[in-house]
Amino acid sequence: GASAPAEGVPASRAFRMPVFFLIVAMCFMLNFGMYVYFMIPSYMNTLELAAAMPLLGATASSVAMAGQTASKLVLGYVGDARPYASTVLTLALGILGVALLLVGGASAAVLYLAVFVYGCFYGITNVMTPIITRRAFGDAEYPAIYSRVSMAASVGSVVSGFIWGASIEATGGYTLMFVGVIAVMALTVVAVLAIGRLGAKQGR
Repeated sequence: GASAPAEGVPASRAFRMPVFFLIVAMCFMLNFGMYVYFMIPSYMNTLELAAAMPLLGATASSVAMAGQTASKLVLGYVGDARPYASTVLTLALGILGVALLLVGGASAAVLYLAVFVYGCFYGITNVMTPIITRRAFGDAEYPAIYSRVSMAASVGSVVSGFIWGASIEATGGYTLMFVGVIAVMALTVVAVLAIGRLGAKQGR
């Protein structure tokens, strides 16, 4: 027999719902946090440790990639069942990682731990954004809705690259970027909790 029609919210209605704007904001802000990933090698090279450990930056990037891979595997299992808790926990790891990068510059062990837990955060977007979008709006017009959400990610990448790049240029260091990223990640946690609260009200 014919398969049942997909259930969900029509895109035209979804685009006017508060939860849609929260998901767009979440996706935009997640990409503000992503920029740190690309700055890891250049940040490491500014540290005194780098003189004694010329491969510090390259090794740190590999460790971050390992964190990203581990996180994607774990989120693939638990993300569907507990999307909001998984996303908040992963954001918390991102905040911890950036905070450790900020204060741990004298210890290679702390820096490697920092980039590993930050890498766990970096694995979040490709896995959790689609899950949260589908959870909020269902399958009926998911591709149309998700294309708008992913546009926010692209804009976030471009805008964050400009802002954080300018902050490094203006201050001659990475502290302002790290503090800014922690603040944006904390705001993202608030957005995720609000999405979860609205989803609970809608029975999703």
